[in-house]
Amino acid sequence: MNSKIIDILREYPIQPIVQIAELKKGNTSRPILITTTNNTYVLRRIKDIKQAKTEFLISKALSEYKISSTIVETKNQLPYVHRIESVYNLQPYIKHDIVKREIDFEMLGKVILTFHDVIRSIEGIYEQPDRFALSDMWKELIHRNVEIQGGLYHIVEKCLAYEEDDTGYIHGDLGKWNLLFYGQDIYIIDFGEVRKGNQHFDLAAVITSTIDWQSNDSWMIHALQQFQRGYQGINWRMLKEQIDVWLIRGIVAMFIQDGVTSETKKYAKMLMNRRERLETIIMYHFLEKR
Repeated sequence: MNSKIIDILREYPIQPIVQIAELKKGNTSRPILITTTNNTYVLRRIKDIKQAKTEFLISKALSEYKISSTIVETKNQLPYVHRIESVYNLQPYIKHDIVKREIDFEMLGKVILTFHDVIRSIEGIYEQPDRFALSDMWKELIHRNVEIQGGLYHIVEKCLAYEEDDTGYIHGDLGKWNLLFYGQDIYIIDFGEVRKGNQHFDLAAVITSTIDWQSNDSWMIHALQQFQRGYQGINWRMLKEQIDVWLIRGIVAMFIQDGVTSETKKYAKMLMNRRERLETIIMYHFLEKR
């Protein structure tokens, strides 16, 4: 394993390697932590050369705003290394807080707005297919002839009826797992799902994955107000719809992957309750004020 990695790393203008270690298990990119005599990097296996070029363009543009780290180029000035059927890229390791801390939602909104503004002007992005398109997943789930509660049918059909308003490029998987927090800084990582879409879909992913669901409604309202202060120009009706889409996609994907069991039904019910809670807050505190 290490000999293969060392062969890949020889393509890069980096200092001698001190340590090679698996960064995290269970990730499709199988990230490897590379420590050299003067720096630390992350080596990732990615989908293909198109993704490699896209990630390089995006990370380079975002690094100017200090919300991402630039992909390292090889000695031949390529943003990737190609080995047989595998493609890899290398980028500096971003220090981040391991212990959960309070999130500055205004700063978070500013970072996501910067991402959306910057990515809009990047030329040469290869758009990725939506691997979790609700229409496709729903057909697959129905085809399996599994037991599905009637309420889910109604909400899925409602989501499928929403207008597909492409407002620009989106991250596509902008949950908390693709955000790194370090002190006052917030970084965005992993651009393997970038495609054209409704940017409120990203906002739905960010909000539902970072908000403290154990808090009371007053705290949640304040967090959303802070986020709005940072991300100016939120269409709350559209955000409410995209929260539906984000959460329902998660439920359908879970049923496909793990089956419809007592455990998955319990988790789906929790997500539905969160959806209803956010919908009520948005309706009465953000939409009715407009």
